[in-house]
Amino acid sequence: MPRLLVVEDDPVMLSLLTTYLELEGFEVVKYRATDTSHEDILNTLRREKPEGLVMDVNLEHVDGLEVLRKIKQEEDLKKIRIVMYSGMDVAYQAKKAGADDFIMKPFMPGDLLAKINRLMF
Repeated sequence: MPRLLVVEDDPVMLSLLTTYLELEGFEVVKYRATDTSHEDILNTLRREKPEGLVMDVNLEHVDGLEVLRKIKQEEDLKKIRIVMYSGMDVAYQAKKAGADDFIMKPFMPGDLLAKINRLMF
């Protein structure tokens, strides 16, 4: 199964997503985005080498859309498949910044899984 990096600042949401995706057979690396920078996330992507990234748009100290733009500028990272999510309807902005897909919170876990599976398989 593909390796996914989940980037979230809410510990409960991070735990729920990680547990669900692991139960679905994914290898999940979790990244709690508090007191973090764009570069911290990019370095984690380089180190962990996931095939996919699931990331909240609204992180505590970092703009997820700006992280996304930076990922897409990096030759070694731009092929990572990315699903962004948010409580606001920013699907257009996320896709324009380079996301492969977007889902609005609250979402059903199965809907997120379907999006990930479409991108990974």
